[in-house]
Amino acid sequence: MAENEEPRLDYIEETVLKKRKHSEEWAIRRRQQLLERQWKIKENKKLAFKRAEQYIAEYRSKGFIRFPVPLKAQELDLVKMKHRTKRRKTTSMKPPSKLLFVVWIQGKKAIHPKLQKILKSLGLRRIFTGVFLKATEGTLAMLEKVEPYVTYGYPNLKIVKDLIYKKGHARLEKEKVPLTDNNIIEQALGKYNILCLEDVVHEIFNVGPHFKEVTHFLWPFSLAKPEGELQGRKNPFKTGGDSGNREEHSSISLHEKSLPSQQIKNVAFHTSVLSAPKIEFEEPQSVDQPPSFSYVSKEESNEETKEETLPPPLLYAPNNEANLAPSPVDNNAQEDIIGGLAEDFEITWGDGRGKFHDNGSLLTLSLDKYSGSGFQSKNEYLFAKIEMQIKLIPDNSAGTVTTFYLSSNGSAHDEIDFEFLGNLTGMPYTIHTNVYCEGKGHREQQFYLWFDPTADFHTYSILWTPLRIVFFVDGIPIREFKNMESLGVPFPKRQPMRIYSSLWNADDWATQGGRVHTDWSKAPFVASYRNFNAEACVWSSGSSSCGSDPQPSVSENAWLMEKLDAKSLEKIRWVQENYMTYDYCKDTWRFHDGLPKECNFRKSARSKLGQPPI
Repeated sequence: MAENEEPRLDYIEETVLKKRKHSEEWAIRRRQQLLERQWKIKENKKLAFKRAEQYIAEYRSKGFIRFPVPLKAQELDLVKMKHRTKRRKTTSMKPPSKLLFVVWIQGKKAIHPKLQKILKSLGLRRIFTGVFLKATEGTLAMLEKVEPYVTYGYPNLKIVKDLIYKKGHARLEKEKVPLTDNNIIEQALGKYNILCLEDVVHEIFNVGPHFKEVTHFLWPFSLAKPEGELQGRKNPFKTGGDSGNREEHSSISLHEKSLPSQQIKNVAFHTSVLSAPKIEFEEPQSVDQPPSFSYVSKEESNEETKEETLPPPLLYAPNNEANLAPSPVDNNAQEDIIGGLAEDFEITWGDGRGKFHDNGSLLTLSLDKYSGSGFQSKNEYLFAKIEMQIKLIPDNSAGTVTTFYLSSNGSAHDEIDFEFLGNLTGMPYTIHTNVYCEGKGHREQQFYLWFDPTADFHTYSILWTPLRIVFFVDGIPIREFKNMESLGVPFPKRQPMRIYSSLWNADDWATQGGRVHTDWSKAPFVASYRNFNAEACVWSSGSSSCGSDPQPSVSENAWLMEKLDAKSLEKIRWVQENYMTYDYCKDTWRFHDGLPKECNFRKSARSKLGQPPI
């Protein structure tokens, strides 16, 4: 009988069974929550893109975004009103804006306790920090009391976007948190239907119903201390100083003086690092035709694309194909290459990362986490017209800098720079230009491009003559620096220079102010060069091939007297109005003691022609 008995099952306590059941139910709920969260993230992304399009249409309809109209209608109305009030000898009318941006600029110590309390109530707790405020009568009354210590004005849409995209941080549990994810915004402000960075910009700029909650969510903006000394407390902005009400003339510089060679950090203010969309690009047929491009989110990439023509700056589509260069020549055979670019250049550093291909017709520089690479010209030049076709690093080039420039040696060197600052996939390269003379630069201008510089080769040129320096992109001039030595402005014309190019890592400042670092999993990063051409005065043994006094009348030296004609001036104006992102001649925050001399000359020259200054 005992052999026929069934085996007895082990006894399991009821609490264990309940725990198992509870765990299984919890796992099911957790999976359901994750699926719901993934679905919500996708829906929020779609909503963010739709809202961005709606906001841009709204800004354009109100005249806050202009293209290609030179001045907004409200700015013209403001000028007319001020002229009328001046004739009537009445008090000036306030600009029709509800938004203020206030910066604490001086007076850390020895401030009256009542004024300290006002600064604290305005949200200013540290010097050189700024906050957005609603322009109410009470706020303006408080600002008048602390006016010697602060500067404030009515920011436009560009300034609001610049500040939030470049300097924006969130306040979470009294901690300063960088805005790296839209989920941060959704968790804090989702109950107010504010889900993404564009919603934050829209709420701030329009002083919406939840302006107070959004400004409390944003950490005060930390700004760099400008170069030079600030004017005294008794010298307000209206009399040439720094403090007080700047009205509509407020300009916020995000320059950081701690950068190598005083580089300027810039970020696209029409896009967010939080959710970079894919952009489809259609190149304009002429400089008079605005470019067009369309957003395509990842979820909608297989669906019908919704297109809308938007104002610059232009964002281009990421190139999904690898930047495949021809198979490099064996390292041992590099020295045997004598044709093509090898006739004019030699690779000077990089331990094999710079290579010639196809018997010298192509040159590539590469960058990995150990080193970059570079080359230089074999000849020195004293004046030249040079051009090179360059294909920049595709996809995620954040943190990288590709250069093509002329430079002499020594601490008091001359230099003419083209620098290409990389960015995240789908976000635009920044072209950084600068001119050094006797070791001093600070003449930066930066631009976006109207095409994708990573999809194909494009031509970048520098014209350097005794009279001017001109930067070209695909034959279109983007910047001119004239010889103004008669006004006391130094000009590089005494030191011979070589051509240099390099590819190196600068992720501490190059992309979004150092907030986005180089992704080494994408290495090696490769930039390609071909089709170099030069008309130049070669410097050798202390003399120039053009002679001591170059004769432009000679056909081969005619480029020495080359200048921009009316059509070229129209092109350079088109580029600078639509694609320039930084101009040192407009950075009054950086140059406290007055703009450089050449800036005043540029302004007066254009005013004589009846044109607004570029």
